[in-house]
Amino acid sequence: MTEPVDERDVRLQARLPAVTDIICLVRDLDPDGVKDWCARHGVIDPAAQELIVLLAAMVPADRPIDDLLAWTWATPAPSGARVVQMLRRCSCCGSELSLAQFWRDRTKPLERSYRCIGCMRTYREHGACEHPARRRDSG
Repeated sequence: MTEPVDERDVRLQARLPAVTDIICLVRDLDPDGVKDWCARHGVIDPAAQELIVLLAAMVPADRPIDDLLAWTWATPAPSGARVVQMLRRCSCCGSELSLAQFWRDRTKPLERSYRCIGCMRTYREHGACEHPARRRDSG
């Protein structure tokens, strides 16, 4: 059985083709291609464009992508790993949701709150959990 891979890995892997494109355009000295790339990806701020070009120019040509991104992974993904979305059970509604459905809270394990975003909104508006069957008895 393969180990689960963090959601950040999935997002980084999804952006690799775009990043590879901009690196090649910068290395090929293709300013029109860089302008087109920025337009396609919605980068309209000139400072952001300059930063992207500078960062793309600084990527070492002799290093594999896995080595450059190794610092982002808690553990390296095994080759051929099956990507599994990290899930957490909401303490209010009991739904098992992806970590993206929970507010960020650095004081908690997994750096996410125990209640999902929907339950937190309801709790803040009404002062109680919407799911009475899941509430703990107060004594």
